[in-house]
Amino acid sequence: MPAARPGAVVECPLCGHRNVCPAIRSTPEVHPGGRPPGSLAGLAASSWSWTIGVSLAALAGCCAWFLLSSKASGEGGGVPPSDPVQARQYQILHQDIDQPGDPELMTLFQTINRGHFAGRLPAMAVRWEPALAAIGAGVSDDFTLEGMFGHVGKKPIILINPAIRATAGALDRVLCHEMVHAYLYSIGDDTTNHGPAFKAELKRLSSEGAFEGIAATDDEKTELRAWLDAESARLDADRKEVDEVGAAIATEREEIARALALASESGAAALEQRRDEFNQRVIELNARIDRGRDALAHFNDEVARYNLMLSYPDGMDEAATVQKKVK
Repeated sequence: MPAARPGAVVECPLCGHRNVCPAIRSTPEVHPGGRPPGSLAGLAASSWSWTIGVSLAALAGCCAWFLLSSKASGEGGGVPPSDPVQARQYQILHQDIDQPGDPELMTLFQTINRGHFAGRLPAMAVRWEPALAAIGAGVSDDFTLEGMFGHVGKKPIILINPAIRATAGALDRVLCHEMVHAYLYSIGDDTTNHGPAFKAELKRLSSEGAFEGIAATDDEKTELRAWLDAESARLDADRKEVDEVGAAIATEREEIARALALASESGAAALEQRRDEFNQRVIELNARIDRGRDALAHFNDEVARYNLMLSYPDGMDEAATVQKKVK
């Protein structure tokens, strides 16, 4: 990346991940790491409900990771970068480097280290760091820094944005990501970007079940996203049509009820055929609602599968994810 572009958000040519361009070498380096069923029961039905949701929206935020290191031999050495985003990372790293790890995070780190790295990662603190949220906002409105691995001198640390607690599986994913950076750094890879070595390690962790992710080609992702977009439009159109049919049925039910209340005994008998036809339409509508509920469940399963594809190998790009439909 050109040294004339420090702090610019660029796309990695290796992995396609959005990163912040590092500052020139004279400053400490910043390496980019980075459904209840609706029902009607004939004339006795008093309500009608629809179960297929309509929204297909992107979750807020784009995630990235950084390795920030001080090249000075002293633990507090190094000159803070002039770029404000990198300077804030530098500040956070130095203020946290001597702090103890969070017990929950340390336990998970040790479990992953023993189970998936044969205990080869060096000891380091792993801490929740709320200040990472402000780093993302400093880059762009849709940028979220979920985690950061860094070191001062020979002392390493992993920092995790506590905002990820709201997303199931995110902690395993983010911590594994940062631990791969830490592992590669520990074996002498001082670039620790998202290149082939990084992807190979993260793929191994995913295949071993350390975090949830599905390996997929770009073509597979594109194909599934096209199906999701088309199916979302179909579900929305189906819901609109069923809403209209349901409204018409509700109106007709009231008309038949009024007619029965006013009809003589002989007149009521004449309404039986209309009532039977109405009840048949109710049965058909309920069957359609059931099919819609099944289609919604399948759609949401595919949404989950697609989002897991996006989380592999570089971590979840929240801006590109698809949100599940709700009833």
